[in-house]
Amino acid sequence: MKAIVSALFLIAMVFAVAGCEINPATGKKQLSLIGEQDEIALGRQAMPDVEKQVGGVYDDPELAAYVTSIGQSLAAVSERPNLPWTFKVVNSDDVNAFAMPGGFIYVNKGLLKQMENEAQLACVLGHEIGHVTARHGVDQLQKSLGMQILLAAIGAGTGSPDAQAVAQVAAQLVMMKYSRDDEYMADQLGIRYAIKDNYNPNGMVQVFDIFLKLGAGSGGLGEIFSTHPDTQKRIDKVNQILSEKYPGVADDPTKNFNEVEYKVAVSSIQ
Repeated sequence: MKAIVSALFLIAMVFAVAGCEINPATGKKQLSLIGEQDEIALGRQAMPDVEKQVGGVYDDPELAAYVTSIGQSLAAVSERPNLPWTFKVVNSDDVNAFAMPGGFIYVNKGLLKQMENEAQLACVLGHEIGHVTARHGVDQLQKSLGMQILLAAIGAGTGSPDAQAVAQVAAQLVMMKYSRDDEYMADQLGIRYAIKDNYNPNGMVQVFDIFLKLGAGSGGLGEIFSTHPDTQKRIDKVNQILSEKYPGVADDPTKNFNEVEYKVAVSSIQ
């Protein structure tokens, strides 16, 4: 009887919070089954399990502060500046970065070693911020796991998150695969945030050139990038966006690359 009551409560919660709203980042209608506070709770609850699965956080306070300062500056110009944005470096040589619901962003030290300037890092972080502002992670979790697991993971109705549900959410986040449209949208948002924060958007194209050089089949590429859309198509789309929406911006000398600052900041990575 208790299980039936709990299930009915969860279903009632779904209908109570469900609704369509315009996403401020994408300008599109979006079905919202998980509210912002629950989205934050999902990410925060899953953080410890996710960090264990990806190899832990890289122990370099100065590097962490550098990445955080750039990430926070980008997040401040996004459509969701009030999220508890958190930026961490993962202790892995895979070329990878990923985002969790609620504003929790990770970039691998392997990707940091491959990049050459701050504009590239800003575009990568902007891309991941875009996944959060567009609520791509929440949407994928709703589709793949279902509302009952998500509500159990945040402890809805009980006040105590279910450990098994949290583990399921964490596992799904590590292996998250977005649609091509989601990835293209995150690229577009990453460009938007980089430009607003005074970085040269050509940093995005330069990052994709790194992927092309490494090769989609390279063992050094993380899972998230091996499952992204074709890299050359992404380059073409980025160039189209720049020419149509931001003509001349890539040639603007006031838009920063900050190569020297970047190389000094990452020089300590082992």
